[in-house]
Amino acid sequence: MEHTFSIVGCDKKTRDDLANIFSDFPHFKFLFNSNEPKEALDKMMIEAPALVFLDIDKNDGIKNPFNLVKDLYPYVDEIPAFVALSNSKRKAYDVIKNDFKDYLLKPVSHFEFRKFLVKYSKEWAKKNHGKICLKSYSDYQIIDLNDVLYLQADNNTTDFYLIQNRKVTAFKTLKLFEFALPSNFLRIHNSYIINVRHISRINFARSLIFLDDNSLSIPFSRSYRTRVDQIKNNYSSPLAIVS
Repeated sequence: MEHTFSIVGCDKKTRDDLANIFSDFPHFKFLFNSNEPKEALDKMMIEAPALVFLDIDKNDGIKNPFNLVKDLYPYVDEIPAFVALSNSKRKAYDVIKNDFKDYLLKPVSHFEFRKFLVKYSKEWAKKNHGKICLKSYSDYQIIDLNDVLYLQADNNTTDFYLIQNRKVTAFKTLKLFEFALPSNFLRIHNSYIINVRHISRINFARSLIFLDDNSLSIPFSRSYRTRVDQIKNNYSSPLAIVS
């Protein structure tokens, strides 16, 4: 659930920009910053960040950023997802050749960076077999996301309501799960996220969405009406098959 990241070869302004954006994504954990190649390589081998934001412009820090990536391959079983940061797109070919996850321009656009983080989180959740690990004190429960009907905020915790009347409480906020879960989980209220795959009915007059063959009803708020309209449109097409 928690993703780790590191920042390599970036100037202070870029680091500050990234830190500001990451403050909205508490499920990403910062590990280290480095502007020295040997130190960066050593820390990547030891701490194994999932994401590395690497400035690929030649500067006083990392002189040969692509060589740094190549040097890491013999020493780790799983290569981090590298994200290139640059002043221009001139090195797009090198970024593609080295199998970087993305290419972001400096100064970092908050909008583009947020889009990347949301996309990465959802791709990760989908790739990891549709399961999630929820922690409550020292208890860790691994649940299948297909079994989740909806999530409900409860102060700084979140209740997961599952099929067969099961409930699991996670000591994380609803906002964290909004960004981290796959795209079939949609926020429809300040207090609720639903799994659209369990929808059986939408009543716009009463602002309710019904789940699990109409046995459960979840309210949606006016501020999220556009999202509910989108769900309705996806299902109402005569040829629509929603997976």
